[in-house]
Amino acid sequence: MLEIAVCEDERHQQARIEALLYDVGKKCGIPVDVDIYENGERLLNAVYKGARYDLIYLDIMMGDMDGVQVADRLRERDRTTQVVYVTGYGQYMKECMRTMPSGYLTKPVNPKEFEDTFVRISSWIGERDEYFRFISNKVPCKVLTRDIMYFKSNLRLVEIVCEEKKHEAYMKLEKIEEDMQRSSSVFLRIHQSFLVNYKYISRLDHNTVSLYTGEDLPMSRRRRAQVEQILKRLGRLERA
Repeated sequence: MLEIAVCEDERHQQARIEALLYDVGKKCGIPVDVDIYENGERLLNAVYKGARYDLIYLDIMMGDMDGVQVADRLRERDRTTQVVYVTGYGQYMKECMRTMPSGYLTKPVNPKEFEDTFVRISSWIGERDEYFRFISNKVPCKVLTRDIMYFKSNLRLVEIVCEEKKHEAYMKLEKIEEDMQRSSSVFLRIHQSFLVNYKYISRLDHNTVSLYTGEDLPMSRRRRAQVEQILKRLGRLERA
């Protein structure tokens, strides 16, 4: 079951997106539960009270708080929720990129484009609840892959860095990278010592990668072109 929110102030657009979601969910064999919000304030109030959504469709031009402002506030609360902008104003695309959107649809919504975006994002969501398992201090441990910001290697000692906690394990970063490539597509090797979850990347500089937490990580020169290419393709790159 995918928990989905649609934040849109026009009733006919609400109905249109909701109908498309149930149609494509049925076609793909993915149950969906859709909540409708008429403005960003109501959506944020629900999230602050504990509502959790796998995917949020956001209109940009809404009332006192536009969709980009809503997404900025959402990112303070949850950096892994997938956000898709639905708008008739193409000139806002560059501004939207800083909020890590997973898609950008223009009105009137094209059903084929809508379906392609949904299928792509639902596959990401399916990946994100996988666990990374390791041994730390002789104790078997596991953490959600989506909660890992990056792996940092110092010889064979690897730090597994999440927002709330760090773990240590004796492993080879090359083996972790190999395993992640088989099970998850969200990690990028940016340096000999760093494997990073690209969903936490906010900015790419000449020799550093900045995370949404404010932390900067080193990036090797030989890996820069590949990292930049991948982030551009994913629409998640803000250049210095």
